[in-house]
Amino acid sequence: RAAERIRTDLVAMLSHDLRTPLASIKEAISLLFETAAGKLEDRQRRYLTIAREEIDRLNRMIDNLIDVSRLEAGKVELRLDGVDLAEVISTSVQSMSLLVSKKNLTIDRNLPARVPLVMGDRDRLLRVFNNLLDNAIKYSPVGGTIRVDITFVDPDAPVLSQPSILPNTGYVQVTVTDSGPGIPAEFLDRIFG
Repeated sequence: RAAERIRTDLVAMLSHDLRTPLASIKEAISLLFETAAGKLEDRQRRYLTIAREEIDRLNRMIDNLIDVSRLEAGKVELRLDGVDLAEVISTSVQSMSLLVSKKNLTIDRNLPARVPLVMGDRDRLLRVFNNLLDNAIKYSPVGGTIRVDITFVDPDAPVLSQPSILPNTGYVQVTVTDSGPGIPAEFLDRIFG
């Protein structure tokens, strides 16, 4: 347990320490982009855009490491509130737009006309969708399609009989599907490990 605690603390410390240089690099790139925008060739502008995207991606990875450390230490606090899933998904799709256009991907959203607010932690849900979309983009072939669906879960669905499910409560399901190769069958049982 002591070794586990040391590892958790180390991951948290390293994750936190990585943010400072990344923030400086991102700021320097942004300043360069703003001050030299008129003088840059399209190729140079594209390189700076890619650098900013990759810094954002590294920051998302660091956030995930910090969350894992907090989970292991039992220190995760959820801020539950009514969340507009359609808005969160839209924000996530917008944040990935440069990566999507770079691979000439299409994101199809199949959302009901009216999605009720769901109870959740908006920031954590946004992080989940960012991770799902990031993976879908990474593994989709150039010119592929990613689908994001929101469906209402049938009240009689077997999944709603699980112990942690609140009775007499409506649920929605969000599905992110890509046109990539998929996860090999032998690894499916390890996804949530």
